[in-house]
Amino acid sequence: MNSFSSINPLAFPARYAESGFQHADEAILVTDKHHCIVAANPRFMELTGKPLDALIGETLEAAGLEGRWHIDRPRFLAELENGGRARAEVHWRDARGHERPGLLSARRVREPSREPYQVLVLTDLACLAVPGGVPSSTREVYFDSLTGLPNQQLVTQLIEESIRHARHSGGQLAVCALDIDHFKHHNDQLGRQLGDLLLATFAKRITHLMGGEDVVARVGG
Repeated sequence: MNSFSSINPLAFPARYAESGFQHADEAILVTDKHHCIVAANPRFMELTGKPLDALIGETLEAAGLEGRWHIDRPRFLAELENGGRARAEVHWRDARGHERPGLLSARRVREPSREPYQVLVLTDLACLAVPGGVPSSTREVYFDSLTGLPNQQLVTQLIEESIRHARHSGGQLAVCALDIDHFKHHNDQLGRQLGDLLLATFAKRITHLMGGEDVVARVGG
């Protein structure tokens, strides 16, 4: 099975689903209920240098995603199976064997009379522009050092990509701003160390409430 349309005959004509899968700028994998690969689009094969016949039936590790994950793989798969969505910072290997930072987003799809399957999207963070226009593979460029959340640099680009995707697909997106009331007072009274702990704990709790397509970021101090 190596065709996206063979897995998911969508309500709109199947040729559009197949075309979108084949021509997407994002690297996309489809896995079965056992998390084995059943489809990969050309962008994924281009990034990893792996031909389709080397991917079909294999695990995520065999697809170049054997590098470091910032949450462990069992937890990622458990969130995906139980909550239907999951997201993880990962390190993956490109076609030259170099390790690169990425974001892996996954969604579990359930349809009547069909076994569940997963659609996974890999975003290559090293290809995103950074100040000065130079690509970087360092995590610090994209993530807040205190909370581990995407920073303003990364979330701005993710929002821009989401806007383009929403316009193309006719979908929607939402952007919300969260604030901790009287945080400056707590920081002054309790000290910077406990204030940092409050921020990190808040970020962790909010992140655990999010789905696989949601992004939580810290955009400033």
